[in-house]
Amino acid sequence: MDPPDVTAFTSESRSRQSSISLQRQESTLNKSIGMETHSSEHTLLSLQNRKRLSRGLSEDDPSRITVHQVLEDRFAPPFSLEDFQNFLKAEHSEENIKFYLALRKYERICSHIPVQLLQSADEVPSDLATRHDFSAAKACISSILEKFFTPGAEDELNVPANLVRDMLRNIKETNNIQPEVFKRIMENVLTMLRLSSFPNFCKLALTEGDCKPKVTVDQVLEDQLPHPMSFSDFHQFLIRERSEEKIEFYLAIKLLRATCENVPKEVLMKSSQQPPDSDYGETIKTAKIWRLRMAVI
Repeated sequence: MDPPDVTAFTSESRSRQSSISLQRQESTLNKSIGMETHSSEHTLLSLQNRKRLSRGLSEDDPSRITVHQVLEDRFAPPFSLEDFQNFLKAEHSEENIKFYLALRKYERICSHIPVQLLQSADEVPSDLATRHDFSAAKACISSILEKFFTPGAEDELNVPANLVRDMLRNIKETNNIQPEVFKRIMENVLTMLRLSSFPNFCKLALTEGDCKPKVTVDQVLEDQLPHPMSFSDFHQFLIRERSEEKIEFYLAIKLLRATCENVPKEVLMKSSQQPPDSDYGETIKTAKIWRLRMAVI
């Protein structure tokens, strides 16, 4: 399910990630473990993309900062998510950000569960893994309802009564526990954060320092940053530290997942029983090769 109005601003970031070539990453890993390839390309992103990202890192105009970016923790202190949480706590209005984080957690749990089970939570999944996720989802939504929608609760949300009434009716009468049942409430919470608390937070943060993008290990591993923080720079650093096996294992896992992405789970669980000429024969063969390479790392 797409989170309500929360991830629209990440489209550019996701498009950058999708441009990363698995073939080039395979070349990097092959060279690291002594398996040469004929690829002559060395970097994972084009020079044009790197220049654009480099320019982006210098664009720290506070007027361009959005509440969504801070909620996604994209900036270093004093504009980080933790800073915003502490500001709201001092304002005695942290229930809004607590609800946001709780719903994001719930969305992650529900992403592993078939939609039809969430639309009508009466059925018990037969699959053990799905049953575990389903139980976690029901426990999580119960916690959300108790914490944020119980009258008089410490973190009770201050949202219009009709939104709460519609949400509770949807859950109790139809047994629909999809994260979408909270969509209108989330929109209301984000509006309150954006118009009320966020402007004051930015004013305070500006007195403490500049707004700079946060550098994370995920950005480096996805090669989203220019030199000297690129994937290649990090790889060379780990080689000098004699701990490059960590990044090589990460690449191997990523390539194994990409190889198996379109193969049904039940086929992978019984891969030894699949004949070479089956629909997934070649894919399973490639996946087994990557599994052997991981054993070498």
